[in-house]
Amino acid sequence: MEEKLFTIEEIAERLGVHSKTIRRYLYSGKLGGQKVGSQWRISQTSLEAFLKSGEASCHQHSASPSSDDFCVYMDTDLETFSTDRKLRICSIIDYDVESAKDITPLSIALMQAIETVENCEDCRFNHVYEPHEKRVRFVLWASPTVMIHAMEAIQKFDQKKTNPFED
Repeated sequence: MEEKLFTIEEIAERLGVHSKTIRRYLYSGKLGGQKVGSQWRISQTSLEAFLKSGEASCHQHSASPSSDDFCVYMDTDLETFSTDRKLRICSIIDYDVESAKDITPLSIALMQAIETVENCEDCRFNHVYEPHEKRVRFVLWASPTVMIHAMEAIQKFDQKKTNPFED
């Protein structure tokens, strides 16, 4: 008897995540699958092993998305974000930290930089902390001007952190 094979879309629907998230799970090796022709197929056995591993996350059941789902989660959340601007930039910023308490100063520096720009309400900003990797991931959607201010703020923050006696 042949084992049932699922498509990426079927698995995404079952888990309540975007198909891009399933692709990331496949490419990272968290979810086993095989290419049949040019499309991925996931066996029932692979799906069950993935679910038992605890790697799967469904947004409906968790307070915050996993780091794998974060960018897709933010992207789908963006559908409710409207602006008249024709150009928005999305940046993903990963920053290594010792603990969660180190996130606050960086978040404040980033928010202050964003707030200094006119029409800053046209931007979105969020983050997720990955304690096992000691890393915070910021996702920022903004105009080019806001993005420049944000990147400069992060650079200044990092320089102060690595060279505290330098001005």
